[in-house]
Amino acid sequence: MTSRPAPRTHGRSRAFLAALAGAVVVVLAACSSLPVTGGVHAGTTAVPGPGPVYLGTPDSPQEDASPLDIVRGFIDAQAAGVGDDFTVAKEFLAPDVSGWDPWDSVTVFSGEPTLTERQGAPADGTHKAAEPTPTPGARTVVHGGLASLATVASDGEFQQEAPNRTKDLTFTLEADSDGQWRITELDDGIAMSAANFEYVYRAVSVYFPSMDHQVLVPDVRWFPQRTAQTQAVQAVLQGPVTWLRDSVDSVVPEGTSLSVDAVAVDEDGVATVDLTAPVLSASGTDRAVLLQQLTSVLTQFPQVRSVQLEAAGSPLKVTGPASLSRDPSPGDDPYVVTGHRVRRLDAATGKQDALAGTITTPSDVTALAVGTNGNPAVVRVGTASLVQVSGDARRTLLTGEDVAGPSADRFRWVWSARGDDEGYLELFDKDGAHTRLAVTWLQGRRVLSLQVSRDGARVALVTSGATGVQVDLAGVVRSGAGAPVRLSDPVTVGATITDARQVVWVDEDDLAVLGRTGSGTSPTVNIVPVADYARSLSSVSDVVSIASGRGESALYAVTSSHELFGRRATGATWLSVAKGVEAAAFPG
Repeated sequence: MTSRPAPRTHGRSRAFLAALAGAVVVVLAACSSLPVTGGVHAGTTAVPGPGPVYLGTPDSPQEDASPLDIVRGFIDAQAAGVGDDFTVAKEFLAPDVSGWDPWDSVTVFSGEPTLTERQGAPADGTHKAAEPTPTPGARTVVHGGLASLATVASDGEFQQEAPNRTKDLTFTLEADSDGQWRITELDDGIAMSAANFEYVYRAVSVYFPSMDHQVLVPDVRWFPQRTAQTQAVQAVLQGPVTWLRDSVDSVVPEGTSLSVDAVAVDEDGVATVDLTAPVLSASGTDRAVLLQQLTSVLTQFPQVRSVQLEAAGSPLKVTGPASLSRDPSPGDDPYVVTGHRVRRLDAATGKQDALAGTITTPSDVTALAVGTNGNPAVVRVGTASLVQVSGDARRTLLTGEDVAGPSADRFRWVWSARGDDEGYLELFDKDGAHTRLAVTWLQGRRVLSLQVSRDGARVALVTSGATGVQVDLAGVVRSGAGAPVRLSDPVTVGATITDARQVVWVDEDDLAVLGRTGSGTSPTVNIVPVADYARSLSSVSDVVSIASGRGESALYAVTSSHELFGRRATGATWLSVAKGVEAAAFPG
C-alpha cells in the first residue's frame, strides 16, 4: 500500500515517455474450432473476455465526479499512461501522493472492475456512502476487484493466473479544498484490460548463452511496445530472471550499461547499441557472444536487420562471429516403437527404418526417449520400469511404482522419477550410472511427466500433490562436465489446465501438455507458452501420449489403440500417420 507523502522509488530505469504504439502482432492466444478428420474433435477452451479497449486519449477527472467515477477513470487512464508517464492518470491522485510506483507490476484483467464505496468507519462501526458534495478533508474508501488473467512483474516476467482469480483493489480518497475527490492511498502497479495489454505490450525473447556456450536460451519478457527494444537490451545487460540465473551464463562485464537510455535504428535497419566503458574488459570471444545475443533479441523487431556494438560512442571490436545454436531442431521425423523395435518413421512416406544400435523392446512399452542421433534409447515398460534398449543387451535402469516416462537431454543424461520416492529425480549418465537428484520443492508431490528442453538449461514437469496437478518450469544447474547438480525453484505455467498427464517441448518457448482444461472431460493437447496464455488444439480421441518435434506442425499423438496421429500434413488438423505404434518421441 502506498500512501502520501512517501518518496517515489524506481526499481529500474524507465524510458516510457513516448506515445502509445501503433498496431501490434496479436499476442493473446485464441482457441480455434478446426475441421477434423476421423477420431478428431474440436477444442473446448474458452477465450477470456478481453475487457474494454482503449483507443484514444483518456478523460481527465470530471468536476464533482463521485469516488467511484474517480477510481474508474483512474483505471481507464492507466493503459494510456504507459506511453505518457501516466500524465492523465496522475490527475486522479492528490497532488502530494508521490509514492505510487506504476511500474511495480501490471495486472491484466477481463470484463469490468467491480467497485463499491465505503466511507471511513465512524465510531459506531457503520458505513455510509460519501456525501454528493463533500466537505474538504472528508475521506472515503473504494473497494473492488478485477478478474485477473495474468500479472507482469517489473522485469517483464509474465505469469498466467488460475481461472476465477480475483485481484482485490483498495483506494482511499479525500476531498480537496474545492470539494473534489482525489485518491490519496493506493497500491503500487497498474491494471489494464486484456485488449489494452495486447495493444500496449509485446513479448520479447531475451537470450542468454548456455553454460557451455553451445546454445542460446530464451527468457521471454513483456515490455511496453514503444520501449521494448531498449528494455530488451537492458534485460540482456542485467541478466536473466531468478529461476534461470544459475542455468545460463552472462558475458557482460559487471557495471556495463547503455551509454544512453535508447537504441538507435537507422534507415538501413542497423541498431546501434552504445555501451559504457566496462564492456571493454570483455574478451573478444565474449564480445562475439554478446553481439549474437543482442542480434537475436533485436532482430525480433521488423525494423532491425543487424546490430552494431559501440563502447562510449566508438565501434567495439569483436573477434569473429559467435555460432551458438538457437532453438535446436530434433529432426523432422519421430522415433516410434512398433513391432518390438525402435524405428525412425518418415512421416511423409510412412517408411520405417529400425534404429541402428538398438535391440528388441519388451512388451507393453508406454513411453520412449532417445538422445541425439538416437543414442541412448530408453523405454518405459508399463508404469513400473525403465529399460535401455541401445547397446548389445537390454539394461533395466529403474524400477518402482508409477515411474515417469523418460527424457534424454543433449548431454545424454536420462531423466525420470518414481511415484513412490517423492522429492527426488532419477538420473542416468551415458554409461547407465545412476544418480538421485534431491529437489526440495518436489517433496509431497509426485512427478507424472518431465522433459528437459533441447537447450538443456530448463526442465518442464507435471506434478501432483495436495494442491492438485500443475505444470512447472525449473532451471537445470549443471557441473562443468554437464552433469545435473540441482534444479532452481520452479515457476508455474498453464494455470488454466486442471488435469495434466504429460508435457513435451514444442519449441524453445512453448510446451505441449496433454490434459484437461475448464469443464472438459477428455484430455486434449494444449499449447502452453512459457510466458503467455495456454490454448487448446483440436483433440484426438483416446490419446494416451504425445511427442513433438519443432513447431506445432511436428506434434504427434498416440492413441490407446496404438494409432499415431500427426499434424504435419496440414499444420492445423490431426491425420492418421501409422498404426501399431506403442510410443513416439523426438530426441530430447
